[in-house]
Amino acid sequence: MLIKMLIGLLVLLNSYVTATTTYYPENQCGDASQGFRLEILSAHNNLRGRLARGEIEQDDGSKLKGSKTLFKFNYDCNLEALAMAAIPVDCSRRPAIDLSPLGRSQNLAIVAVTGDPSKIPILQATVNAAIFTWADRLNVDLLKNPTYTNKRMAPFANMIYNQSLSLGCMGYYCSAGAKTAIVCVYSDIPKIGAPLYWDDSNDQKGCNKTSCEQVTDVAKPKCDRNAGPNQGLCGTATKILTTTVAPPTTPSSSSKSSASSSSSSSPASSTSAKPTTTTKPASTEAMTEEIRNKIITMHNYRRTIVAQGTVRNGKEGNPNCPMATNMYEMRYDMALEAEAQAYADTCSTGPSGVQTSGENVYHSPSTTISFFDAVVKAQQSWFSVIYRNGVNPKMKYTRFLEQKDDAPTAFTQMVWAKSYKIGCGVRRCSSSTFVVCRYSPRGNIYDEFIYYTGTTPCAMCLNACKDALCPAPSA
Repeated sequence: MLIKMLIGLLVLLNSYVTATTTYYPENQCGDASQGFRLEILSAHNNLRGRLARGEIEQDDGSKLKGSKTLFKFNYDCNLEALAMAAIPVDCSRRPAIDLSPLGRSQNLAIVAVTGDPSKIPILQATVNAAIFTWADRLNVDLLKNPTYTNKRMAPFANMIYNQSLSLGCMGYYCSAGAKTAIVCVYSDIPKIGAPLYWDDSNDQKGCNKTSCEQVTDVAKPKCDRNAGPNQGLCGTATKILTTTVAPPTTPSSSSKSSASSSSSSSPASSTSAKPTTTTKPASTEAMTEEIRNKIITMHNYRRTIVAQGTVRNGKEGNPNCPMATNMYEMRYDMALEAEAQAYADTCSTGPSGVQTSGENVYHSPSTTISFFDAVVKAQQSWFSVIYRNGVNPKMKYTRFLEQKDDAPTAFTQMVWAKSYKIGCGVRRCSSSTFVVCRYSPRGNIYDEFIYYTGTTPCAMCLNACKDALCPAPSA
């Protein structure tokens, strides 16, 4: 019996529809799967565009260096044919064949599917889950220099490798196990010890008029400076390199390094921020295992009920917040606790404006309340604002959301899907008790989604789901 193939994926977002026609793969692979190809190609080039512009953020808020000479992917039907051959038709976790002897790298994702896989929301969640899984293998070593040093980052490395100019992908639905297998094949293999791309500075905005022409052995390279996901990427009709492309011969212009991008920081935290203290926090013995466990229990419970779609979005009579397909389970982090405690010890009157991690703060007017009760009331206060002031149904974090009265920004950080580590501190001050929690990776980033919505919690988890939450990364 034939395995059902994922076809007809998604009408692309308006930003993709209005892009130049060179962005799309030609429909020449002989079937009706064009929607799938467009979505996969768009997701890959969006990632490469963000990398070229220096927008890829690590857990601590630092960013990978950008590039003036990174190329957008072309779609290759020959690589798609290899992806078809590599698909594990039983949706097992190993590709059917190893393509490395052919000089091609490959990524495989197995995604659990609940419901009809032909429905657009489920198909969208499936593709997003594959890309999310591969991109999540970014390694902290790349912050120092973009050299491929660890095969554990292979899925991410395959997607950003500058010697790969094309890809081809295939998806199959295994009805017996209600799973989907997606394989993408790339035109080259990253080499251990070699650069994944040629980097510039952290505030790089991608290619310029002449930088793409510095790369030899590609046909008619041209920089895309049009606004959109491809901005900052070079383009070429060349699909497969027959020789290793040398680094650009002309040195890139120097530019000043920036700690954070203005597009991913909020005005309130970037203009009136106080720097966090760099001194060792006082030994207050405030945090105990009981308090730490309570923090995790309360956060994960609230993330669960949001992911299940049972939390009202705003005032009485409003519909509930939509279900979440990619909400991580949180765990406690002692390094974040040290940061939070250091700031709590300052007895400041407001947030710190820290950019490297997310933050929620709370002042209890009591100086006699127990630390345990102060932490409980802080979390209740942060979360309860959603019942007074809702979020847009797309669950997208925007300037408008942040700047409205009684903005639910503490709630959005509590349920930010990609935040999976938390640490808190508490301090008795002269007229109040101050509670601070720090989150990593940070949330509340402009124009990013608080979480991905869908009809099935955990739709973007790989194999496990606990209380509607995905297992957190091990790192």
